[in-house]
Amino acid sequence: MTEKNNIPDNDPDLLLARSYGKIVSGEKSPADIEDPLLTMLLKTRDAAEQIEAAIPVRGQEAGWNRIQDAIAPSTKKTAAKVWKFPARQRVYWAAAAAIALLVFLSILLLRQPDPQLIAESGSTISVIELVDGSTATLRPNTQLYKVSISESRHNYALSGEALFDVESIPERIFSVEAGAGRVVVTGTKFNIHDRGERASVYLIEGEVIFETIDRQESVRLSPGEAAIVDRTKRLTEPFTFEPDEITGWTQNRLVFREREAGSIFEELEFHFNIRIEAPAEIRQESLGGSIPLDSVDESLQDLGTVLEGRFVQTEEYTYQFRSGQ
Repeated sequence: MTEKNNIPDNDPDLLLARSYGKIVSGEKSPADIEDPLLTMLLKTRDAAEQIEAAIPVRGQEAGWNRIQDAIAPSTKKTAAKVWKFPARQRVYWAAAAAIALLVFLSILLLRQPDPQLIAESGSTISVIELVDGSTATLRPNTQLYKVSISESRHNYALSGEALFDVESIPERIFSVEAGAGRVVVTGTKFNIHDRGERASVYLIEGEVIFETIDRQESVRLSPGEAAIVDRTKRLTEPFTFEPDEITGWTQNRLVFREREAGSIFEELEFHFNIRIEAPAEIRQESLGGSIPLDSVDESLQDLGTVLEGRFVQTEEYTYQFRSGQ
C-alpha cells in the first residue's frame, strides 16, 4: 500500500490510468499497451477530433449531407464494432475509464495557455508583423492577443478592430477570435472587429470561414462579403459591402454612403474613445461623404457643419451636439 492513497501499485485501475497518461503525453504509443478499454478510449478520442474538424458550413451541400447522415439511418451497411468484456472486469474497467478520462481532461486543460497580450494600439494606428510574416493593422483602442502558436495552427484573439493580411501557408490554419465569433483562414485579407455587442468580419481578398465561438454555426465568405455574430451567438446571412467604407480608417478617413449619423457617431466614439450625446432626430439623419480622422476636434467640426450644428465638449471624454452655429 502507498501512504498517499492506499491504492496498491499493482491495482488494475491505477495501472490503466498511468498507461493512458503516458500515451497522451507521448511517452508511449498505443501499440505499446494492449488493453481493450484503452483501445476504446483512444478510438473515442479520435472520433471526437474528427467530429470537431467537420464543422458544417452554411451553403455547402457536403455539410448538409453530414448532418443528414448524423440524424437519419443510412441505407449503406457498415460493419459493426462491438467489444465484449468479461463480467469480472466490467467494474474495475469502469473505474479505470473514469480515472483515465480525468487524466486526459487534466492534460488538455494544462495545455490551454492564457491569451498573451502582444500588441496594443493606444490612440494611434499600429501595424504589427506576426511570427509568420502576416500583418495586423490595429485601429486605435485595440488589443491583440496570442492564444497559441504551433506548426499547424496560429490562434489569436482581438478586442477592438484590425485589418489582417495573412500569409498563404496551406498546411497552417490561422484563426482570430473576436467576441462571440471566430474567423478561420489559410491566407487572405480581412477586416474584423469586436464592439457594439457583436463581432463582424469583412473579407477583402481570399476566402474565410466565419463561425460562432461555440462552432455551432459557420458560413464561408467570398471577397466583398461580410457577416456578423452577436453576443447571443446568432450568425447573420452574408451581405455585401464597399471596401473603402470598411478600411478607410487605415488611411485616417471615415467613409460613408447613406449611413445614419448615429452609426457614424459610434465609429468616432470607438476610434477616439469618446462619448457623443445627440438627439434621436439627429442620429437618424442619413449622410454620405467622408471626414478625416486626424483629430477628434477636426472630425467633429466637419461633422457638425454637415448637421448644421456643433459639438461642445461637456466633460473630459464627452461631446454634446447643439443645433445652430
